[in-house]
Amino acid sequence: MKLDVLPPQQRRFWPVFSELPDHFVLYVETAIGLRLGGRQSVDFDFFTNQLISADALSGSLPFPRGAELIQSHPNTSTFTVHPGREIKISFFGGLTIGRVADPDRCEGNGVFIASLLDLAAQKMKVILARAETKDYLDIDTLLKADITLPRALGAAKALYLNSTRCYP
Repeated sequence: MKLDVLPPQQRRFWPVFSELPDHFVLYVETAIGLRLGGRQSVDFDFFTNQLISADALSGSLPFPRGAELIQSHPNTSTFTVHPGREIKISFFGGLTIGRVADPDRCEGNGVFIASLLDLAAQKMKVILARAETKDYLDIDTLLKADITLPRALGAAKALYLNSTRCYP
């Protein structure tokens, strides 16, 4: 993992995730950055197929005192932590999208991180809902890592063909 892609506050916080339940998998920009380097992302986005609630998460997560819940919807919770609120951590639950490859477990803290092919599939779907420069930069990074466009599109089709929800 390329931990140097994380800003200092996030890098210092990274070991805390060792206490996350195994059903959470890191996705989105930070997962791509940790796997391949490239652009910096300051958010941690964890996905799970299990149903989640803000109350249950608040009581069971390994965050330091003072974590603030800034968003709470059914199966979606976002917290900020650290004195200056520099770290944003989101949890998206009840997802039924599946996987095309197993996630890998990070050495050190044991966090599961989505496979490159799953990350590419997710990006293919995201650009249909919103077209932001950062998403195309991530796709470019994935293509340079030998995830071909046909493989990425095939994975997106396998995961999202019948889905209306591309991004939690």
